Amino acid sequence: MRVAYTSKNWLLSEGGTLQGLSLGFDHCAEHGCGVKPLMAALGIALPQFPQGVEDHRIQVVPDLLAYIEYEGRSKDKRFKPYPAALLMYSCDLAALPPGRPRTQAMELVRETHTEFWPDHPQKLGAKARDDLMTAWNRNGFAIHVRGAENIARLRELHEAIQRKDVVLAMPWSHSFLRGGLSFAILGALTADDKAAAATRYADAKALSLAAEATGIEVRLKAAGMRVDSIRADWADERKQGVVFFMSPHYSHKARYGWYTVADLDAWIAGTGPVRAHPELTVYEEQPAAREWSIRLLRGLNKQGIQQRFHSQLVWKDEAAKVPGINLRVHYQSEHLLASGIYDFEELMTQYADPLEHPVPYDRLEAAAI
Repeated sequence: MRVAYTSKNWLLSEGGTLQGLSLGFDHCAEHGCGVKPLMAALGIALPQFPQGVEDHRIQVVPDLLAYIEYEGRSKDKRFKPYPAALLMYSCDLAALPPGRPRTQAMELVRETHTEFWPDHPQKLGAKARDDLMTAWNRNGFAIHVRGAENIARLRELHEAIQRKDVVLAMPWSHSFLRGGLSFAILGALTADDKAAAATRYADAKALSLAAEATGIEVRLKAAGMRVDSIRADWADERKQGVVFFMSPHYSHKARYGWYTVADLDAWIAGTGPVRAHPELTVYEEQPAAREWSIRLLRGLNKQGIQQRFHSQLVWKDEAAKVPGINLRVHYQSEHLLASGIYDFEELMTQYADPLEHPVPYDRLEAAAI
């Protein structure tokens, strides 16, 4: 298992009632390969298009699901023992380790790398976030907590799992964004929570069908255009068109980014913005183009213009002589600036923040030497 460091937290209602736990994630392979073996162990078989949170409900409680409350101890004998608890399951676990609760817990903690650090809640530098350790992979999960409040919450989550009143929220990724594994107590979710989830599922189904209807993935495969990943999204919040985030295989001289169906069809034909352009790469290294993307983003935001997707450097003219920026803005900002391909220098001059360091850092260091 791999320990999660980002977005791990208890899920609480506005009134403070426990609704579940987000185990968080880290940017690693173990958190990017799905959880199919864990789903199978919990008896979860999702349809092609889930309709609500009930489709994620646990149907089986594994025999080797371990819940242990024990007395934690610091290596520094000046600190008194503290209460701790562990909830853990792994498809790879053949049997629970023998011994007393603390011995069992310590063995499983070492196995899942969920040791507390600092090793006592009263040590200098210890923070509340250090009292919740989580780890997971495709085969299982581990939740290690200390402190009375955290233990009470973990006990409540364990009891909900025992009565099969828990749903498993799958890890997800969307371009550069991602979310980790989560457990939610079904009985603690409100009608509004369930309705919101049903709406998201309906939207996901509509997006999937709209992306499939374009046929672009079939055409790319038929043309031998290998891609490492391709994900669809609505072109804007009006949901009137589909765009794709595409990462090409390294064997193709092409660039990753957001593309329309027309862009990808042009790539198949050997033209368009997907193809790598060495001249544009050289242009981006010029002083006037340094940090152009973040400078433009900041400048647009200051004028109330929100981008829908990341801007991309392209050729503005067919002769490939004039650098341009393919700008896609949020539809609610289109009255301020329309989406389209703009002249690089003109757009940057009008909207981008100035360079904070006009002279590159390496030149500053060379001058200092």
